Amino acid sequence: MDKNTHTKKKHLLSKTNSNDILIPKEELHEDIALVTQVCGNSTFKVTSSKGISSTAFLPGKFKKNNAKRINFVSLSSIVLIAFRHFQTDIHKHSDILHVYSTQHVLHLHSFFPNFFNKHSDDADNELLFI
Repeated sequence: MDKNTHTKKKHLLSKTNSNDILIPKEELHEDIALVTQVCGNSTFKVTSSKGISSTAFLPGKFKKNNAKRINFVSLSSIVLIAFRHFQTDIHKHSDILHVYSTQHVLHLHSFFPNFFNKHSDDADNELLFI
């Protein structure tokens, strides 16, 4: 009998090494947002690139097993959100669709220069959200 020489978690490695950047789509009510407050129970206060403040919810698929480590959301994280268009107040609640890594944020800065502002006063030279 031959032994199984394939790795069991090969599908997880392909997701982490992905170079595809998710771009927000207007027709799906998506936007890039900055996490401004961590509220607990997988809820966050976010400010979108249009200046709209809303409560964002983290779905269950981000909270399980290896996805928890890959999609860690903290204060001042850049995330892709989708507004709940089926509610009466469309901009009150939103869902987090993707958490951008540091490399993806730098690529987003080149695609959307008006969304980010390079802050030169800090010693860290971190990207700030307009």
